[in-house]
Amino acid sequence: MSPSQQLTIEQALSKAKKAAKQGDTAIAVKLYNAILQKQPNHSIAKKGLRKLQEAQNKSSEAGTSNPSQDQITVLVNLYNSGQMTETEQACRELLQAYPQSPVATNILGVSLIGQGRLQEAVASFDKAIQIKPDYTEAHFNRGNALKQLGQLDDAVKSYGESIQLKPDFIDAYYNRGNTLKELGNLDGALFSYNEAIRLKPDYAEAYNNQGNTLKELGHREEALKSYLKAIEFKPDYATAYNNCGALLKVLRQPDKAIENYDKAIKLEPDNADAYNNKGSVLAELEQLDSAIASCNKAIQLDPDFPEAYNNRGSIHFKLGHMNEAIQNFDLSIQLKPDYAIAYNNRANALKALGQLKEAYKSYEKAVEFKPDYAEAHLSLALSRKYSPDDPHAGLMENLLTNSELIESDRTHLYVALAKISEDIGNYDDSFSYLEKANLRRSQELDYSIDNDRQLFARIKEVFSAKGVPLVKVSEVGPHIRPLFIIGMPRSGTSLVEQILATHSKVHGAGELETIGTLMSPIISSHSDEAFNQDKAALFANKITSLRHSYLEALALLNVPETVVVDKMPYNFLFVGFILSAFPNAKIIHLGRDPIATCWSIYKHFFVNKSNGYAYDMDNLAEYYSLYRGLMSFWRELFPESIYELCYEHLTENQEEQSRKIFEFCELDWEEQCLEFYKTERAVKTASAAQVRQKMYKGSSEAWRKYEKHLQMLINSLQDHTKVTN
Repeated sequence: MSPSQQLTIEQALSKAKKAAKQGDTAIAVKLYNAILQKQPNHSIAKKGLRKLQEAQNKSSEAGTSNPSQDQITVLVNLYNSGQMTETEQACRELLQAYPQSPVATNILGVSLIGQGRLQEAVASFDKAIQIKPDYTEAHFNRGNALKQLGQLDDAVKSYGESIQLKPDFIDAYYNRGNTLKELGNLDGALFSYNEAIRLKPDYAEAYNNQGNTLKELGHREEALKSYLKAIEFKPDYATAYNNCGALLKVLRQPDKAIENYDKAIKLEPDNADAYNNKGSVLAELEQLDSAIASCNKAIQLDPDFPEAYNNRGSIHFKLGHMNEAIQNFDLSIQLKPDYAIAYNNRANALKALGQLKEAYKSYEKAVEFKPDYAEAHLSLALSRKYSPDDPHAGLMENLLTNSELIESDRTHLYVALAKISEDIGNYDDSFSYLEKANLRRSQELDYSIDNDRQLFARIKEVFSAKGVPLVKVSEVGPHIRPLFIIGMPRSGTSLVEQILATHSKVHGAGELETIGTLMSPIISSHSDEAFNQDKAALFANKITSLRHSYLEALALLNVPETVVVDKMPYNFLFVGFILSAFPNAKIIHLGRDPIATCWSIYKHFFVNKSNGYAYDMDNLAEYYSLYRGLMSFWRELFPESIYELCYEHLTENQEEQSRKIFEFCELDWEEQCLEFYKTERAVKTASAAQVRQKMYKGSSEAWRKYEKHLQMLINSLQDHTKVTN
């Protein structure tokens, strides 16, 4: 299209002068020629064209003119084909003839990025910008090189320059968002992603990273919407499916999480991250064999995947395979020497094996590599006795001054400081820290006692006269005899398990979550119409299924002992179901002084989020009352099947009470059971250190040091006991 067809001579002359001034020689020449076609004797056009030709001749002689578009196209094609070395060589040859070409200098820079020569690339972009200060793409590419160099603040500035020059530069917004997120500036990152999406509403990658940022900011529901948008605009986006799965896991939707991981794997069969994440969810669902298999696949795909080794180690920990767990944590640390989480997990496994000194060293490593690792600080505090003016307390107090510290970390630190304060005899400070910790934990879990009231009532209803008649299945199946220890947490169940596990025919399996997992659908279905149509038959089927599934889970432990102890305290909820599925099962109910039990619960930080009642004294007292009422109910139904053991009596008369336990369990007495603390076995509970010490008396009186602070708890226990009675 000829300039003269659209412009008057005056307009063409003005634009020609402007183009010549800006160095756009080709445009200026076209405009002057167009004027001369209309007015061949136009003196100003002739003069302007002559000056341009003279300047071009001089530039050619000096080697400073710009290369042709065809020459630039050759460079671009080389770069797009991935031939970085060839691109560099061609750029350098062209720049010998045209040393002031900003385009060739910029392409040289991106070819150097492609070869990992980032400092040289930055120098090239700097030169391109020096030649042409408003060169948008050079500023953008400079930002990319600086980001890879880890010079994130400078990268943000370069992206900002490119956006200032080109306000609709979509990729500059996106890359600036990524860089700000890496810097921890989540609000700035979110703004950048929002701008990229505003300019390109179907930008799937921006939606995905917007979701990642919203998740870190704690806006989980909004993050989920962002991931779903990413998937909507890019249905084959494996990364978005993987991220969506990770968020659904946090939102406690494990089935949907696995569904998204499966989609990611289907799209990318070599997606090691998705396999690893899927393994983590399967472990939460107690599908431990499948979880191990998923982690194995992740490691097969990526043998240098430290997170997968750590995850596999955690699953072995759940299985009670402590040596295998430690091996995996060690492999993880070899690949990532500053991997604080792996050090912390390794310490937990060492502690379970009774290797307390080594565990302490590993906790120290976790804190060394991650000084704000609140969970590891708590583990350290619980691992030793403190003296006044210990620097560890000051370090944690300093961490608490950080306004950006998340509430769960604040909770861990308060519990740790409560322990240290107790060690040095500052009981008022200790209780104050506990109150702060428990208030935050209670708010985090948003527990309601109403749910547990309904649960206890529903369980009683199943076994009431108007409910399902008692059904017992026949004793068939694998030759494994389960033995259950039940009661409230912190009542001494770990001690009794350790005594039993010292016997040559008994395996202590710890707190198995299997019964609770299997019972959930049985309890929830009790109010369904289908259940009410044929209670007895349906109940019998569910009990038979419970028996077979539980025995299969025990068989997976692959232990030679024929008696397996399950010391999950909360199995007190399911005594009737257990005795229906296992008519000859032995159940030991451990009772302890109510105030001692409740105080020990209140001062303990439970990793499991199902103990929501523990952090408020009134809720704690009422839950304890519900527990006592349910145990009275079970004793009336099964008076011969539950052995009542008093924790205080056991500590005062160890041998006498221990012999009675084994007599009830129909096991021959073995003298070694008196030296239970010498048994080398994994103990995963908080009592791992205590059960490796000789039995001591008086622990149930420890609450008296805090008696003036516990009047609310004492009064609540009395009030709820009156209501129960």
